[in-house]
Amino acid sequence: MKKTITILGSVLISTLTIIKAQTTWTGTVSTAWDNALNWSGGIPGAGTDAVIPVVGTYPNIVVAGTCKSMSVNAG
Repeated sequence: MKKTITILGSVLISTLTIIKAQTTWTGTVSTAWDNALNWSGGIPGAGTDAVIPVVGTYPNIVVAGTCKSMSVNAG
């Protein structure tokens, strides 16, 4: 007699959420790159994209600055 055995394993479904780390220059306090209050999401780091839009005050980098990528908007 032939027997067929079916094994149903559990299936794990997971949702992966990718959070894009990004911060935008606001320059509301000063021109200091290393002042977190001048950024919408804090000072950029090695894993953060930095966006510099057209604003009245632009960053002045006098200390070592790091970011994953930088976008400077035209204007």
